[in-house]
Amino acid sequence: MKQNRIKAASLLMAMLILCMAVMPAASAKNITDKEDNERSGLFGVEMPNELKKNVIQLDPYTFVAKSGIKDKEAFYAAWEEYEKKVLEQKRKAVSDEQVTTKGTITLDDYGFDTYTTSVGGSNVEGKTYFHGVRETELTEVVFTGNGYNRGKWYGSGDVDEITLDTSVVISGMSVSLSVPAGFTVSGSGNTASFGDEYEDTAYAIHVYENLEASGSWLYDFDQNDGQSFKFGSSTYRTHTHVDL
Repeated sequence: MKQNRIKAASLLMAMLILCMAVMPAASAKNITDKEDNERSGLFGVEMPNELKKNVIQLDPYTFVAKSGIKDKEAFYAAWEEYEKKVLEQKRKAVSDEQVTTKGTITLDDYGFDTYTTSVGGSNVEGKTYFHGVRETELTEVVFTGNGYNRGKWYGSGDVDEITLDTSVVISGMSVSLSVPAGFTVSGSGNTASFGDEYEDTAYAIHVYENLEASGSWLYDFDQNDGQSFKFGSSTYRTHTHVDL
């Protein structure tokens, strides 16, 4: 009987080692395998062809530049023009929806924050966008937010790895959070957090929408973002923040 138990234990250990050998290790998202994905566009708005040929959409909320873009200046200019139109449409659509379906709007605001730092004769840049609408209803206050976190490299070539991490903090009384895909609720239940990594790219942006908070009173809304840029063994980090 003892010998049988030893054999069974040995077999179980061998199976466990085999499973560990074939299981893929967790790692940053390698964008070179994603080039054929369909592109629904930023917040669902179709992007122009000059962007489509240089952008990979990893999921509905994440966009990265293809490796080896030759004319970054033209690409960045086209993206900025596209993004400006999209955000204007998004802010109007969100505000119109709140007016027609919910309570009295006591806040409708947005903001940007950008931080740039020098790396090897060029620059990396982190940027935050945050838009929110607060409504006062009969028995509670509701806040709906959307925004993005993005990282950009202006120099030649690509960044080995760009990491984006976001923390949206809603301050108030009896706060309850409903968060979009990819976010987790942390802290005392009033903080929505996201983080992910992207390999071999010069540009990455993660957007979100339909982040909703409710409570007996909500009085402050912050988005705190970090952007890390890894070149070989060196990592450079920027921080951006918007307070509505």
